[in-house]
Amino acid sequence: FQAEDGIRDVERSRGLGDVYKRQIDNIDILRWSMNKEIDVRGLECPGPVLKTREALEKIGSNALVVITDNETARDNVERFAKKQGFNVKIEKVKDNFKLLISKSVNDLPSGMGEIEPEKKNKRVAIYINSNRIGNGEDELGKILMKAFLKTIIEVKPKPEKILFINSGVFLTTLETDFFDVLTELRNNGIEIYSCGTCLDYYNVKDKLKVGQVTNMYEIVNTLHTVDKVVSP
Repeated sequence: FQAEDGIRDVERSRGLGDVYKRQIDNIDILRWSMNKEIDVRGLECPGPVLKTREALEKIGSNALVVITDNETARDNVERFAKKQGFNVKIEKVKDNFKLLISKSVNDLPSGMGEIEPEKKNKRVAIYINSNRIGNGEDELGKILMKAFLKTIIEVKPKPEKILFINSGVFLTTLETDFFDVLTELRNNGIEIYSCGTCLDYYNVKDKLKVGQVTNMYEIVNTLHTVDKVVSP
Protein backbone atom coordinates (compact mmCIF):
# COMPACT_ATOMS: atom_id res chain seq x y z
CA PHE A 1 0.00 0.00 0.00
CA GLN A 2 1.21 3.50 -0.85
CA ALA A 3 -0.26 6.47 1.01
CA GLU A 4 -0.90 9.91 -0.47
CA ASP A 5 2.32 11.26 1.01
CA GLY A 6 4.23 8.82 -1.20
CA ILE A 7 5.46 6.68 1.66
CA ARG A 8 5.16 2.96 0.84
CA ASP A 9 4.34 0.51 3.56
CA VAL A 10 7.34 -1.67 4.34
CA GLU A 11 6.90 -5.18 2.95
CA ARG A 12 6.87 -7.68 5.70
CA SER A 13 9.80 -10.09 5.79
CA ARG A 14 8.99 -13.65 4.90
CA GLY A 15 11.23 -14.76 7.71
CA LEU A 16 14.34 -16.88 7.86
CA GLY A 17 12.40 -19.98 6.88
CA ASP A 18 11.83 -18.64 3.37
CA VAL A 19 15.46 -17.57 3.09
CA TYR A 20 16.65 -21.04 3.97
CA LYS A 21 14.17 -22.60 1.55
CA ARG A 22 15.44 -20.44 -1.30
CA GLN A 23 19.00 -21.40 -0.44
CA ILE A 24 18.10 -25.08 -0.46
CA ASP A 25 16.25 -24.73 -3.77
CA ASN A 26 19.32 -23.13 -5.34
CA ILE A 27 22.00 -25.37 -3.87
CA ASP A 28 21.85 -27.95 -6.67
CA ILE A 29 22.22 -25.23 -9.29
CA LEU A 30 25.32 -23.95 -7.53
CA ARG A 31 26.79 -27.42 -7.15
CA TRP A 32 26.30 -28.25 -10.84
CA SER A 33 27.85 -24.98 -12.03
CA MET A 34 30.85 -24.66 -9.70
CA ASN A 35 32.52 -28.03 -10.18
CA LYS A 36 34.95 -29.61 -12.62
CA GLU A 37 33.26 -31.15 -15.64
CA ILE A 38 34.39 -33.93 -17.97
CA ASP A 39 32.73 -35.12 -21.17
CA VAL A 40 32.86 -38.87 -21.83
CA ARG A 41 30.31 -38.96 -24.65
CA GLY A 42 31.23 -41.26 -27.50
CA LEU A 43 33.89 -43.18 -25.55
CA GLU A 44 33.88 -46.95 -25.78
CA CYS A 45 33.89 -49.10 -22.66
CA PRO A 46 35.84 -48.80 -20.37
CA GLY A 47 36.71 -45.23 -21.41
CA PRO A 48 34.03 -43.41 -19.37
CA VAL A 49 35.03 -45.15 -16.13
CA LEU A 50 38.75 -44.66 -16.74
CA LYS A 51 38.34 -40.93 -17.44
CA THR A 52 36.15 -40.57 -14.35
CA ARG A 53 38.72 -42.34 -12.20
CA GLU A 54 41.51 -40.13 -13.53
CA ALA A 55 39.49 -36.98 -12.83
CA LEU A 56 38.51 -38.09 -9.32
CA GLU A 57 42.16 -38.71 -8.47
CA LYS A 58 42.93 -35.08 -9.31
CA ILE A 59 40.05 -33.12 -7.80
CA GLY A 60 40.60 -34.01 -4.13
CA SER A 61 37.60 -33.00 -2.06
CA ASN A 62 35.82 -31.12 -4.85
CA ALA A 63 32.89 -32.49 -6.82
CA LEU A 64 32.91 -33.70 -10.40
CA VAL A 65 30.30 -33.51 -13.16
CA VAL A 66 30.43 -36.28 -15.77
CA ILE A 67 28.48 -35.96 -19.03
CA THR A 68 27.63 -39.11 -20.96
CA ASP A 69 25.25 -39.98 -23.77
CA ASN A 70 24.11 -43.52 -22.99
CA GLU A 71 22.64 -45.52 -20.15
CA THR A 72 25.39 -48.14 -20.05
CA ALA A 73 28.12 -45.57 -19.47
CA ARG A 74 25.89 -43.75 -16.98
CA ASP A 75 25.36 -46.91 -14.96
CA ASN A 76 29.03 -47.94 -15.13
CA VAL A 77 30.25 -44.55 -13.91
CA GLU A 78 27.62 -44.42 -11.18
CA ARG A 79 28.51 -47.92 -9.95
CA PHE A 80 32.24 -47.15 -9.96
CA ALA A 81 31.82 -43.88 -8.07
CA LYS A 82 29.55 -45.40 -5.43
CA LYS A 83 31.95 -48.31 -4.96
CA GLN A 84 34.64 -45.74 -4.17
CA GLY A 85 32.36 -44.17 -1.55
CA PHE A 86 31.17 -41.12 -3.49
CA ASN A 87 27.64 -39.76 -3.62
CA VAL A 88 26.09 -39.66 -7.10
CA LYS A 89 23.19 -37.56 -8.37
CA ILE A 90 21.96 -38.03 -11.97
CA GLU A 91 20.11 -35.55 -14.16
CA LYS A 92 18.85 -36.20 -17.70
CA VAL A 93 19.44 -33.29 -20.07
CA LYS A 94 17.86 -33.91 -23.49
CA ASP A 95 19.71 -36.94 -24.89
CA ASN A 96 22.52 -36.83 -22.33
CA PHE A 97 23.05 -37.65 -18.67
CA LYS A 98 24.85 -35.51 -16.11
CA LEU A 99 26.27 -37.22 -13.04
CA LEU A 100 27.24 -35.08 -10.06
CA ILE A 101 29.83 -37.05 -8.11
CA SER A 102 30.67 -35.65 -4.70
CA LYS A 103 31.61 -36.66 -1.22
CA SER A 104 31.05 -35.38 2.28
CA VAL A 105 33.98 -36.22 4.49
CA ASN A 106 31.80 -36.03 7.59
CA ASP A 107 29.24 -38.47 6.21
CA LEU A 108 31.63 -41.16 5.03
CA PRO A 109 33.54 -43.78 7.00
CA SER A 110 37.29 -43.33 7.25
CA GLY A 111 38.98 -44.11 3.94
CA MET A 112 35.80 -43.91 1.85
CA GLY A 113 35.57 -41.44 -1.01
CA GLU A 114 39.27 -41.87 -1.79
CA ILE A 115 40.61 -43.72 -4.79
CA GLU A 116 42.26 -46.86 -3.55
CA PRO A 117 46.04 -46.40 -3.60
CA GLU A 118 48.24 -48.82 -5.45
CA LYS A 119 48.98 -51.92 -3.42
CA LYS A 120 52.73 -52.34 -3.05
CA ASN A 121 54.70 -55.54 -3.40
CA LYS A 122 51.83 -57.45 -4.98
CA ARG A 123 52.88 -59.43 -8.05
CA VAL A 124 50.21 -59.99 -10.70
CA ALA A 125 50.33 -61.90 -13.99
CA ILE A 126 47.77 -61.85 -16.80
CA TYR A 127 47.18 -65.23 -18.50
CA ILE A 128 45.57 -65.11 -21.97
CA ASN A 129 44.86 -68.41 -23.74
CA SER A 130 42.68 -67.16 -26.61
CA ASN A 131 42.60 -64.30 -29.08
CA ARG A 132 38.98 -63.61 -28.14
CA ILE A 133 36.95 -63.34 -24.94
CA GLY A 134 33.96 -65.62 -24.66
CA ASN A 135 32.36 -68.12 -27.04
CA GLY A 136 29.81 -65.97 -28.88
CA GLU A 137 30.24 -63.74 -31.90
CA ASP A 138 33.86 -63.46 -33.05
CA GLU A 139 33.69 -59.69 -33.56
CA LEU A 140 32.27 -59.15 -30.08
CA GLY A 141 35.00 -61.33 -28.61
CA LYS A 142 37.58 -59.16 -30.36
CA ILE A 143 36.03 -55.95 -29.03
CA LEU A 144 35.99 -57.36 -25.49
CA MET A 145 39.61 -58.49 -25.69
CA LYS A 146 40.77 -55.09 -26.89
CA ALA A 147 38.84 -53.38 -24.08
CA PHE A 148 40.37 -55.81 -21.57
CA LEU A 149 43.91 -55.08 -22.72
CA LYS A 150 43.32 -51.30 -22.74
CA THR A 151 42.07 -51.49 -19.17
CA ILE A 152 45.09 -53.39 -17.86
CA ILE A 153 47.25 -50.29 -17.88
CA GLU A 154 44.77 -48.48 -15.63
CA VAL A 155 44.43 -51.07 -12.88
CA LYS A 156 46.46 -51.13 -9.70
CA PRO A 157 48.68 -52.85 -8.88
CA LYS A 158 50.11 -52.96 -12.39
CA PRO A 159 50.61 -56.51 -13.66
CA GLU A 160 54.17 -57.73 -13.97
CA LYS A 161 53.70 -59.95 -17.02
CA ILE A 162 51.17 -60.90 -19.69
CA LEU A 163 51.43 -64.50 -20.91
CA PHE A 164 49.92 -65.48 -24.28
CA ILE A 165 49.36 -69.16 -25.08
CA ASN A 166 47.40 -71.18 -27.67
CA SER A 167 45.48 -68.85 -30.02
CA GLY A 168 46.32 -65.97 -27.70
CA VAL A 169 49.62 -65.70 -29.60
CA PHE A 170 47.69 -64.41 -32.63
CA LEU A 171 47.40 -61.11 -30.74
CA THR A 172 51.18 -60.67 -30.69
CA THR A 173 51.74 -61.89 -34.25
CA LEU A 174 48.94 -61.62 -36.81
CA GLU A 175 46.29 -59.28 -35.45
CA THR A 176 47.61 -55.82 -36.23
CA ASP A 177 44.67 -54.14 -34.45
CA PHE A 178 46.23 -55.14 -31.14
CA PHE A 179 49.83 -54.05 -31.74
CA ASP A 180 49.38 -50.48 -30.49
CA VAL A 181 47.80 -51.41 -27.16
CA LEU A 182 50.32 -54.21 -26.57
CA THR A 183 53.20 -51.84 -27.37
CA GLU A 184 51.77 -49.32 -24.90
CA LEU A 185 51.60 -52.00 -22.22
CA ARG A 186 55.19 -53.00 -22.89
CA ASN A 187 56.35 -49.37 -22.82
CA ASN A 188 54.75 -49.02 -19.40
CA GLY A 189 56.96 -51.74 -17.98
CA ILE A 190 54.69 -54.77 -18.44
CA GLU A 191 56.53 -57.77 -19.88
CA ILE A 192 54.86 -59.48 -22.87
CA TYR A 193 55.53 -63.18 -23.45
CA SER A 194 54.26 -65.61 -26.11
CA CYS A 195 54.44 -69.39 -25.80
CA GLY A 196 57.17 -70.74 -28.11
CA THR A 197 55.43 -74.09 -28.66
CA CYS A 198 52.24 -72.25 -29.68
CA LEU A 199 54.13 -69.99 -32.09
CA ASP A 200 55.70 -73.05 -33.69
CA TYR A 201 52.39 -74.94 -33.88
CA TYR A 202 50.67 -72.08 -35.71
CA ASN A 203 53.85 -71.35 -37.73
CA VAL A 204 53.89 -67.67 -36.72
CA LYS A 205 57.12 -67.37 -34.71
CA ASP A 206 58.73 -65.25 -37.43
CA LYS A 207 55.74 -62.88 -37.27
CA LEU A 208 56.11 -61.99 -33.58
CA LYS A 209 55.72 -58.19 -33.35
CA VAL A 210 55.46 -57.44 -29.63
CA GLY A 211 57.23 -59.07 -26.70
CA GLN A 212 59.42 -62.13 -26.34
CA VAL A 213 59.21 -65.89 -26.81
CA THR A 214 58.89 -67.96 -23.64
CA ASN A 215 58.58 -71.64 -22.71
CA MET A 216 56.27 -73.74 -20.55
CA TYR A 217 58.68 -73.86 -17.62
CA GLU A 218 58.82 -70.06 -17.42
CA ILE A 219 55.03 -69.83 -17.81
CA VAL A 220 54.36 -72.32 -15.01
CA ASN A 221 57.02 -70.76 -12.80
CA THR A 222 55.42 -67.32 -13.24
CA LEU A 223 51.92 -68.62 -12.48
CA HIS A 224 53.26 -70.40 -9.41
CA THR A 225 55.26 -67.53 -7.93
CA VAL A 226 53.11 -64.45 -8.46
CA ASP A 227 50.54 -63.40 -5.86
CA LYS A 228 47.62 -63.33 -8.29
CA VAL A 229 46.80 -64.61 -11.78
CA VAL A 230 44.10 -62.88 -13.82
CA SER A 231 42.55 -64.40 -16.95
CA PRO A 232 39.75 -62.87 -19.07
